[in-house]
Formats: sequence, C-alpha cells, structure tokens
Amino acid sequence: MRNIVWMIAVMVGLAASARAEDAWVQVAARPTLAQAQDQAREFSRTFTNVQGFRLPSGWYGIVLGPYSSDQAQAQLGLLLGEGMIPRDSFVAQGGGFGAPFWPDTAAAAAPPPEAETDAAPAEAADPADSAEAALAFEAAMTAADRQEVQDALRFAGIYDGKSDGAFGKATRAALAAWQAGQALAPTGLLAPDQRDRLVQPWRQETALVGLSRVAEAEAGITVDLPMGLVEFDRYDPPFARYRPRGGSGYEILLISMRGGQEALAPLHDRLLGLGLVPPGGQDTVGTGFLSLSGADGARMARAEATRKGAFIKGFLIAGPAGQDQRLKRILQAMEDSFTAQPDAVLDAGAGVASTVSQADLTAGLDVRHPALSHSGVYVDAGGSVLTAAEGLDSCTRLTLDGQHEARLVWQDRDAGIALLSPEGALAPRAVADLAGGLPAADAVVAIGGYPYGDRLSAPVVSFGTFAEGRGLQGEADRARLTLRTEPGDAGAAVLGSDGAMIGLLLPRGPRAAQDLPRDVAFAIPAAALAERLAASGHGLAPAAPSGALAPEDLAARARAMTALVSCWK
Repeated sequence: MRNIVWMIAVMVGLAASARAEDAWVQVAARPTLAQAQDQAREFSRTFTNVQGFRLPSGWYGIVLGPYSSDQAQAQLGLLLGEGMIPRDSFVAQGGGFGAPFWPDTAAAAAPPPEAETDAAPAEAADPADSAEAALAFEAAMTAADRQEVQDALRFAGIYDGKSDGAFGKATRAALAAWQAGQALAPTGLLAPDQRDRLVQPWRQETALVGLSRVAEAEAGITVDLPMGLVEFDRYDPPFARYRPRGGSGYEILLISMRGGQEALAPLHDRLLGLGLVPPGGQDTVGTGFLSLSGADGARMARAEATRKGAFIKGFLIAGPAGQDQRLKRILQAMEDSFTAQPDAVLDAGAGVASTVSQADLTAGLDVRHPALSHSGVYVDAGGSVLTAAEGLDSCTRLTLDGQHEARLVWQDRDAGIALLSPEGALAPRAVADLAGGLPAADAVVAIGGYPYGDRLSAPVVSFGTFAEGRGLQGEADRARLTLRTEPGDAGAAVLGSDGAMIGLLLPRGPRAAQDLPRDVAFAIPAAALAERLAASGHGLAPAAPSGALAPEDLAARARAMTALVSCWK
C-alpha cells in the first residue's frame, strides 16, 4: 500500500537479531537474497513490522513481528481471515533464525547530528513498540469494534468499502489517509489513543440519526430506520408511513402490497403523485422493479420497490436538500438491512378500524364534488393543460388533479378544445409531443383518462385502434377511433404506438344523438390541433421519430401526461 511509509527509526529498531523467546508470523520464504528482498519490500507496502532472516535451510524467510506466542497466534488468525497474507503462513519461533537481511540497515542513514543544547535529550518513543502496540490493540478489538472503525472512515469520506470488520488493504489505506489528515504518522495501523478521535464524530452522527432495526410485522418488512429523524405515523396501504421527528424534514414510506408486474406502473404513478420525489431524476419501471430518485432546492428523495412472485416490497425516503452524505448513509443502511417476508403484506384495511366502513367515516359530511370533470393532457413544462372545451364557460373555479388552481387562458369553441394554465408552480411528470402524422388503419392507440371523474385517484389507460383520419361525413378536422370511452375521458390525449400524441379525444355529444356503436369515438387530429394552437400563439413540441413502445411503457407514458380537470360551480 503506497500510502504507508517506513520511518528510518523503525528500520533501525527492528533490525536486531531475533531472540529465542520471540514469536513471528512467517509469510514467505525465498531461495535467493534478491528474491527475498523483493518479497519483503512488497510486504512492507502493507505492513510496518516486516523483517527478514536467514533460515537454517539456507532460504530467506520474511516474517511479521516480533510478538508473544499468544499475540502471534492471534495475528495469524486475523490476517488469514482478512486475506492479507498467504494461506500457508504460520507462527515461527525466533530461536531458529539466522542473520537478519531486512530491513537493510546499511541503507538506513545515520541519525542526523543533534543540535547543541544544554538540555538533556528527550527520550524518543520507539516506533517498533508503537507498531507492536497498535497491532496488539487491533487484535484485541471485537468484530463490532472493527466495523465501527470502518463506519467512521466511511463517515469521514475516505472509505467506500464494506463494514465487514476485515482490515484489508482498502481499510489500511483509509486509516493511513485519516492519520495523514490528523498530522499523525500514516502507518495504516490504529493506535489505541487514535480510536476515540476517529470514531467520535461517527458516534455523534449515529446518536442523532438513531439507526435502529425495525421489524414491521404488519408490512412483512425488517429494516434499519433513522428513528432519531422519523417516527411511526400510520398505515396507509400499501404504505407504512413514518413522519418527521422534531422537525427533521425526513419522511419514510415502507411499501408492502400484493401484485405482479402490472401493479408496478400504478404504484409508480402513486408514488410520484405523493409529491415527495422531485421530478427530473431517475425514473424507471422495469421487469420486476421500479426505481425513482430526484432532488431540487428543497428536497432529495429515493424510492425502490421489487416484485417477487405475487408480492411487491420496497421503500421511499425523502429528506431536506443539502444533506447528501447523511441521506446516502441512511439509504445504504436501509438497502443493506432490508429484508422482506413475502407472505406478509399490509392489509388493505390497515389503519382503519375493521368495524367502521369508509362510508360511515364520511357520513354526515358535506363532501363536495365538481360539477364537471374532463381529462386533460400536459403540454409544457409549466403545467399547461389541453382539454375539451365543453362546459368550461360556466365554471366559477377550475382545478388540476384536484389540488392545483387553474385558469382558462384560451379556447376554440368550434374545434372544442381549451387551454388551461396553473395558478402556481406545477411540474408535470411527462409532457405530450405532437405526432407528425396519423397512423395506419387498425394501428394501436391508447388514452389515459379519468372516465369517472374524481371517483378514481389515478388515470385509467384504455387501448383501441385507429379507424380513419376523417369524420363519418368526411370532416378533415376529425379522426375516428375504435375505442370504448366514458364522458370523463373527453380531453384525453390519443397516443400512437410510439407514445406521440395523434389527437385529442372529443366528447361523444348529446346522448339522444348517440345512435352509433358504443366503441365509436372521435378526436381532433394532430394537424388540426397544431393549426388551431398556432393561430392562437400557442404550440406543441413535435415528436422525434421513434419506434413502437411496449404496451406497459405506452401505458406508463399515457398515465404520466394525464391531468384531471375539475369544474366547480
């Protein structure tokens, strides 16, 4: 290890012949002096107590020590367990050693002349004794003690290995780096008086964060959580919620539910809908897993969930911005300790007394519902929504997704479309882009909509096919679809197989006039949308050419760009 240095005093102090009562850990033997010196030099990169002696066989032995017999046995077991020395290493007694050849005392410079002084020279500490004391101290440490040292080195930002209690080369290098930063000799060996200085900052952080093993039996999850920063709040299936403690700003959700691959996309959308994960980071729903992360000026968050069989388990953690290292440490601890019992999941009724129905809980309350609900599609990063214009003139108030106030900024009554703008900041998960043309007949199309208004908490994706690029009477500003829709779907984006928007779904019209088959639907096509919007000074970004998406990816894109438009009177 290049960062560990030899000091001349150590070399001189360790060059004396071996005493018969000394014990050593013999790590190698070589037939020639040159080979033995090369090998000793290599071991000296890692160890500060390397010595070499002529053996009775005529070979040259490389050893570590000296130790007492008990210390030598302890060091042998420790170093073998850490893979730091060859497996054929053994304890040797010094009585059979011949002349020393390493360290090369001839290469050690004579000590510099001392400055003239009337004072008596101070007694210098023997570095050999210091190295032996450090090794003996390390040998006496428990596995937990050694893991704490590695945790402290990781906290100091100079170690990125595992906290496994094995002081290998990476740990030694980190110890040497820490020692150098503390103006100590960078030996890579932990002296007894250095341990507290190293681990104290980590202990203070640990006390503040309060990482503790939590066995969440209801959710079937065991995991280390920062209970100094969060406390249990409630069950909100599929989540076990932990709220901030003492204004820490941290929140944690444990995820526990039944479901297969098809359940991951709705779970993904629900997690995003909580508003805990800032947009713009990693966002993946793959085969058997989902992963979300994001950060902005106020918050950092990470969510992970994995499907195994018919069960999905995972977590979400969110914390204040600017605490990257703390969040990273907590996240690492959660990932390392996370254990799922697949046969135990949160009951859908957890958190609500089983004898009380949801209807009873809201009985007697005047729960308001919007007078009219449409679907809509996000069309820019500021949260503008394109939707169906029908009925919006009479609204005294408009909201998006049930919580964001919005205003009507433009509408084209003839085309039946309207544009809404949120009153405050709104960052949509996805934004529609406009297809350059229409698909072929019988091509797959999809919509993400709210067919039943605010009765559902997430959009529903429906699949159909493209019929033709004109109305039944030849209207050029209409496209016909084969797709079953509900009134609340009006205003939804119609997506082609590549996820580009080929049109906007229009209302079915007065019920008395609906003598058409149930699966006939109409949309204003992309070209007509672009023309109408351009005339008003608005526009949609054109879609880049791409291939067809997998059905689950097309559905996820449809959900991500869909908005619930509510009209209140």
